[in-house]
Amino acid sequence: MNSLSEIRRWLEETYGLNLEVIGADALERNVSRRIRARNLKGIAEYVRCWRGDPEERDILLQEMLVGETWFFREPPAFEVLKQWLMARMPRWVSGPPLRILVLPCASGEEAWSVAAVVHALGIPKDQVEIEAMDVNASALARAREGLYPARKAKDRIPLAPLGSCAGDMITVDPALRPMVRFERVNAMDRELFLSRGGYDVIFCRNLLIYMGASARLRVCETLSSCLSVEGLLFLGHAEQPPPDQGWQRLRVSGAFAWHRSTPAAMRGDGREKGHTQAAQLFRDGSSGG
Repeated sequence: MNSLSEIRRWLEETYGLNLEVIGADALERNVSRRIRARNLKGIAEYVRCWRGDPEERDILLQEMLVGETWFFREPPAFEVLKQWLMARMPRWVSGPPLRILVLPCASGEEAWSVAAVVHALGIPKDQVEIEAMDVNASALARAREGLYPARKAKDRIPLAPLGSCAGDMITVDPALRPMVRFERVNAMDRELFLSRGGYDVIFCRNLLIYMGASARLRVCETLSSCLSVEGLLFLGHAEQPPPDQGWQRLRVSGAFAWHRSTPAAMRGDGREKGHTQAAQLFRDGSSGG
């Protein structure tokens, strides 16, 4: 369908999507669905509609994105986050705020899970900035609402209190809300991320696998520039940063956490006492599996 080439280029160049990974016929299927929904005569008419209607472009983009997530997905990642924070607790109480990026945040379950872990440790709410970003406007609306089907917890015991459960719905604890700011952002917007910068932790799980090679490199370079020297980067189980950026993977099964291979990153700042388990995680960090 050569008439869809303009839309294909838009998805690949603007958002970095690899349509072959998403599904070779995903664009055709979603466009066909939108043609029926708009009662249009065919692809050519749809392309004209798509060009002139920003709302239609947003709807198609949302149809193309993969946004499946749940609370405390891959629990070892959140245990590593907890131990890493515990090893550095004094700085979050009196120093600069703890800054965490969740990209993409989809419908918010991961961002709220991060907030729950931070809150359970007793870090003051005014010392926490969790920036949760996604390009999907409808997913962000659900995230801000903070109301989810109980099945999103996957029948697991939460690693930290999330909120109240009534019937088959979970409502996010109001105490978590001041920590998290949801924002519509394109992961390809390098300048925006560089203007923010200084994140202590970045969760970027299951984004890179849906991107083309050049887009993956661009996003990884951006995240590397935005993360503090001692910071942690969490990726999806099928993802890894470029080998020439100096990352090491922690030897914690199921966490898929990465840090820079520098002495400072591996030992913390040296001021804290105790938390032996957390310190051991970073002494034993390795690029192994």
